[in-house]
Amino acid sequence: MQYKKTKEGTFEKLPNQNVDHGAGLERFLAAIENKPDVFETNLFYPIIQTIEKLTGKSYKENARSMRIVTDHFISAVFITLNNVDPSNTDQGYILRRLIRRGLDNFSELGGKDVAPVLETIVDQYRETDPDLVKNFEKIKNTIIEEGERYAHTLKQAKSFIAKKYKSGDELMGTAEISADDAFVLYTTHGLSPTQIKSLGYTFNEQGFAQKMETHQNLSREGAKQKFAGGLADHSEKTIMGHTATHLMHQALRDVLGNHVHQTGSNITASRIRFDFNYDQKLTGEQIKKVEDIVNEKIKQNLPVHFEMMPVEKAKKLGAIGLFDQKYEKNVKIYFIGEYSKEFCGGPHVEFTAELKRFTIIKQENLGAKQKRLYAVVG
Repeated sequence: MQYKKTKEGTFEKLPNQNVDHGAGLERFLAAIENKPDVFETNLFYPIIQTIEKLTGKSYKENARSMRIVTDHFISAVFITLNNVDPSNTDQGYILRRLIRRGLDNFSELGGKDVAPVLETIVDQYRETDPDLVKNFEKIKNTIIEEGERYAHTLKQAKSFIAKKYKSGDELMGTAEISADDAFVLYTTHGLSPTQIKSLGYTFNEQGFAQKMETHQNLSREGAKQKFAGGLADHSEKTIMGHTATHLMHQALRDVLGNHVHQTGSNITASRIRFDFNYDQKLTGEQIKKVEDIVNEKIKQNLPVHFEMMPVEKAKKLGAIGLFDQKYEKNVKIYFIGEYSKEFCGGPHVEFTAELKRFTIIKQENLGAKQKRLYAVVG
């Protein structure tokens, strides 16, 4: 970076010229320590050494796999620290993929217990990120539990293929399966194409890619709806459903605890779909309590209005914020009587009696600590 362009269109030399080469701190560290490889620096090499000790393999002969294990579990540790749990959606899906690919490579190296790797990672970052130490047990348990779920998933995937192809307990060696079945393993069991192949299955990759393209197009449309507030349209029934999600959100927190928060929603004229973090299936009694609370608030005909206020004031009032968004200085808070206070862009009904009746019709498990409820109003 040597010149600046003037208003007249000429170029003048900068008082200080520099090279912006995007190296990142790790590469600077490698240069300072005169190491040809960032994974041999004093930040990463202790983690590599732990992997070598656990697997009995050398980094020199297994560099790629050990780099993946190191990189993926560092990322998983920090994502988990930020209260993300493995799931089939959004950030949780990224975390799940990181953990599973890390485990695949660790297993290929002969590793069994990943906990010492996690301990070494936290030890390496303890001075700059002390919260890792405070939350280590939660981080470790989240990652190890995901490993156990992954082992169960692999067993189910093998069982699915074995039953489909009538091959006994599982297919042995390399066996060809259909692109449809490979896609089922991807969408239902969460296995990537690489993981499917690692189980010994081959498939028509072009056919699989076509199904993936269709799937991704649908996902993009769903994402557009989500970031538009989860509303499919602004019809009367959809707006009623949107207001009902605010009541349901608070009612779930009343019944299950204030650690519960919304992770997603999709609202149409025919139904409400509401995702939230919770680690157990709701009992019939809990669902009934949530319904009763919402219907009581509907019966009370509470007024619905919004106020613009500084974000700090909103937080002090206890307003609920969704998706851990980064809000502007002033935010819109929707109040439903004194019962519900939530960051939201609207639209909503004016009084809760307009909702008439609220009924939960179904619940689903989205994966680790993620649940989904379907409901209707009117």
